[in-house]
Amino acid sequence: MTKKIFVISTFPIKNAQHGGQKRLKAIVDSYNANGFHVRHVAVFYKGYYSDYSESDIPLGSRYDPIVSQSPYTSDIVSGEAINLDLVVKKKLTKELLDFDPDIIDIHQPFIYLGLKSILNEIGHHYKLIYNSYNIEAPMKESILKGANLPIKDITICIEKIKNVEMDLTKNSDLSVGCTKQDVAVLKSYGAKTTVLAVNGINPIKTSKKELDYWKKKLVSRNIYRLIMFIGSAHPPNWTGFYNMVGKGLGFIPYDTRICLAGSIGDYFKNDIKDDNRSIYDATFWRRAFTVGRINDEGLGALIKLSDIIILPITEGGGSNLKTAEAILANKKVVTTQYGLRSFEWYNTFPNLWIANDSENFRRSINDALVAPFRQRTDQENHKAASVTWEHSLKELINAVKNL
Repeated sequence: MTKKIFVISTFPIKNAQHGGQKRLKAIVDSYNANGFHVRHVAVFYKGYYSDYSESDIPLGSRYDPIVSQSPYTSDIVSGEAINLDLVVKKKLTKELLDFDPDIIDIHQPFIYLGLKSILNEIGHHYKLIYNSYNIEAPMKESILKGANLPIKDITICIEKIKNVEMDLTKNSDLSVGCTKQDVAVLKSYGAKTTVLAVNGINPIKTSKKELDYWKKKLVSRNIYRLIMFIGSAHPPNWTGFYNMVGKGLGFIPYDTRICLAGSIGDYFKNDIKDDNRSIYDATFWRRAFTVGRINDEGLGALIKLSDIIILPITEGGGSNLKTAEAILANKKVVTTQYGLRSFEWYNTFPNLWIANDSENFRRSINDALVAPFRQRTDQENHKAASVTWEHSLKELINAVKNL
């Protein structure tokens, strides 16, 4: 009999943009491809996502003042709303009972803040999967401290997250981590069974139309060398960029630009104004430009046309989908050692510069721009191909089949 999997998260996956959405969509797609009957439901704050499916449950405008007071805890708000908001609770309970799954796959621990009460009320018999993206408590603590929240509020928040992470881990039949380090922590939390499912990427695709468009666009702006920085408007992304690259981009040659792709570009547009507040603010956009949220074929064209992909990652948990993307793209890469979490084997590949402080990172960008490109060996090409979702999720699929 076909197993039924009810997948639940605090973000939708329609028109997936950020890394969490792409990871979850890849997992849902893999479940479907392997013969499982899947239903995904997101309970999420509508202010952050405009695209979602009919089965998803958005939190309406009454949550605006709550989230505006603490924008980095909307995932906690969504999780607690599952039990505290009677409308949300009724809708989710109906979805769950109507589908009557064999397995509930819970993505990130926040969902369990409210879901646990519903499961206890209905006397559930389901197998539980905890799909962890990071060890959330220390990561959230870093983000909230960066946002200068009161220490008392941070302490309460982090204690709540750590408790629910440990509780969910202990009560799950399978706990999934995306780095070996995360799996070790899940085991220390009392996980019954663990599996490693490292982050991956879909094969990079583009079209002649997109390539021609961007070639002309770049030449029209006198851009002859391109550096790609791809990311969502997630605090570790802009923190890493500021720490390693900085706002002062005068070190980049005049014919070279940094392309900011993804919602990280929206963040920089809001944060860095060309208004002479400082020499860096006034000149940043002379060496950088943003394409914002861009379709896959457009992004594929820019990656193909790029000279370098940078991964200025200095904090956060889990592993980075953009590292997998850089490996698969076979471009020159400048990264921190931190950016290679789960991909440490990539250390020995050609066309790779690793720098862990700003001075060396900036120097490495210029070194990479002028260095000749070295071809990979057949063995390295074969290893690089393993970063696709098809390969990275194999162990997870086999573990779910055996539940």
